[in-house]
Amino acid sequence: MGHSCHPGDRIDGHRGRDGSRALWRHPGMAPGEPDLLAIDLTLLALAYANVLFWRESIPPLPSSWRSLGVLPAAWYANVAIPLYQFFVLRWLWWFCGWCCVLWRLSRLKLHLLPTHPDSLGGLGVINVAHARFAAIMVPLSLVMASHIGLRIAFQHHALHDYKLTIIAILGVSLVMMLPLLTFTGKLLVARNEGLVDYGAFASGYARAFARKWFTGESGSCRGTRQWRHPVARGHAEQLSRRTEDGIFMWNRDVLVPYVLSAALPLAPLVLTEIPIDQLLRRVLEMLG
Repeated sequence: MGHSCHPGDRIDGHRGRDGSRALWRHPGMAPGEPDLLAIDLTLLALAYANVLFWRESIPPLPSSWRSLGVLPAAWYANVAIPLYQFFVLRWLWWFCGWCCVLWRLSRLKLHLLPTHPDSLGGLGVINVAHARFAAIMVPLSLVMASHIGLRIAFQHHALHDYKLTIIAILGVSLVMMLPLLTFTGKLLVARNEGLVDYGAFASGYARAFARKWFTGESGSCRGTRQWRHPVARGHAEQLSRRTEDGIFMWNRDVLVPYVLSAALPLAPLVLTEIPIDQLLRRVLEMLG
């Protein structure tokens, strides 16, 4: 973001390097170096406690697995499920920390440029970082897809019985983008200020042009050389497009990773309803 923060801002009563450490410190951390090992052990204990208290809710193994003996079931219940929950909790912990960082950044006096090439005032780099957390949706969607696939294969359920579950998974991926709305107010202010500044510049040039070429008054068109420059015209055109596109940070750079991470693991379930030859035929008909 470059020099988008006001130099006089304070973060947690610190300045400079200490303020930066306070900004990026994990939520709930005391000042100083974070004890990541203690966090991991706590999350692992929570995962095992969840398995012990909710053992009845663990999806049962297929009959083909149960025929192999006790070891696969024990591994599934005591190792695989807790480790899966531990890694999900760990990702969610880091995601909560990232949300705290976004909130603290949004409270700073950001000097946003309304004509920045990323169309977000210089905050486009935040979208790049936020898109990395779309990886959380992959294991969640994969486990849910496998659960639905087992029910369809062994208990003769239908895919449409789980349409609400599928909608909920896609909804979670959209909810995870809500923290980006913390910058909406600042983007709205930056856009309005840009419209006023560039509008005044364009109006001044238009009046000078009319005085010289239509009313016959002497004098030059102030700002003609600057306005002819492609950068100036590009900034004005980009600002006008920003007026139409809105001031939300939900662009394709962040929407596509989250939606694909949630939808792609669920896509093979369509083959339980539509045979692959019919699906390919329909796709070719749509393309043709």
